[in-house]
Amino acid sequence: MVRTSRRWGCYVCYIFISAVLVSSVRVEELEQWPDLKLVINSNKLYQKPLEMLFRSMTAAQFRNWTEVLVIIGGSDREKVYQEKEVTYIETKFMNFDLTGLSMLYHYRNHTMVHALAYLYILDTSTVGMAFPWKFNELASTGYHEMLNPPKPSSNICAFGHGLVEKYGKNFDTLLTKEDGLAFEFGEEVKGVRPLNAFAEEVTQMQPRLEHGDAIDIYHTGHNRRVFWYPDLDIFKYIFWSKTGDIEGNIQEVSAAESEVKAYWWRLWKFLTGWKGT
Repeated sequence: MVRTSRRWGCYVCYIFISAVLVSSVRVEELEQWPDLKLVINSNKLYQKPLEMLFRSMTAAQFRNWTEVLVIIGGSDREKVYQEKEVTYIETKFMNFDLTGLSMLYHYRNHTMVHALAYLYILDTSTVGMAFPWKFNELASTGYHEMLNPPKPSSNICAFGHGLVEKYGKNFDTLLTKEDGLAFEFGEEVKGVRPLNAFAEEVTQMQPRLEHGDAIDIYHTGHNRRVFWYPDLDIFKYIFWSKTGDIEGNIQEVSAAESEVKAYWWRLWKFLTGWKGT
């Protein structure tokens, strides 16, 4: 993927839209912002997955810890703080995979939170040895650009801050786990629009690939399927068609057959280059 310098692109885009986009951000302020932050969407009960993710990042010799933002939903307080270089947002709000997107908007002007672009991942992930340089490559993400694999992709994606300014309170609407699954397949659910709807440019990454057999990575007595994101060197662990293994409250979560068929159709079109409908 060849793109122009994102910091220059950000400046040009901001000048162009300043007359039509209401924003408290000035160009000179943007120039002081970090290029990129890693946003990890988490939950107060998911300390074990988060620790495993951090250990994998350490093993991969990840150095950019000041650029890591962990958003913990379902907390008993509202607080922004730093601990061992990592920034944390704790919030009582909990919207499953979308909690972090909501908080990015509400804390968009906070000096410990904002950046020109974000890589958004979930705590039930680990990274490979190539992750640090793949993360650094995303610093060229455009201000209004989104990069994501074909859906469903567990909402893992990269995007510029311009999307945060545009989507506003879009992710404040509470979704059930079933709603979230439909949303992940690209549906607009309860008025919640998909993130790509706010992008001026969408760059498609390679599809995620199933990686080996399902494993009980969190020692809950239940296996999770493993998916690898080649453009990011991220491994995502999914409790397929169920939820609650971490909390010890197992529940079924199913996707409609039409959604599954739609996913495979989109994936086939991506892999073959088919432009039909």
